[in-house]
Amino acid sequence: AGWTNWDPQNAGYTGIETPKTISAFNVYPNPMKTSSMLEFSLSESNDVNISITDVSGRLVREVMNDHLSAGLYKISLWLGDLTNGMYFVHIRSGEENRMIKLSVE
Repeated sequence: AGWTNWDPQNAGYTGIETPKTISAFNVYPNPMKTSSMLEFSLSESNDVNISITDVSGRLVREVMNDHLSAGLYKISLWLGDLTNGMYFVHIRSGEENRMIKLSVE
């Protein structure tokens, strides 16, 4: 009963791929000194939240919390007041969450 009669040769799997809302997600230059450019593309209109956290997960900056139309976006990030170290840029749109490392020198 249960998994005891599971046969990998006879198991059929159906994959369900969730369409990506966020693409072309990049931060440059990285590492940065005082400012950087955040670039991303939305495939559909949605609420978007962009934030920056430190390595402990503490919120250090909320960059954006707005409703955006589908399209390509470039947002200038001025972070000259942050101490040197590793940070994470988070972008959330609908059910999708993406993250990228950002090094401040």
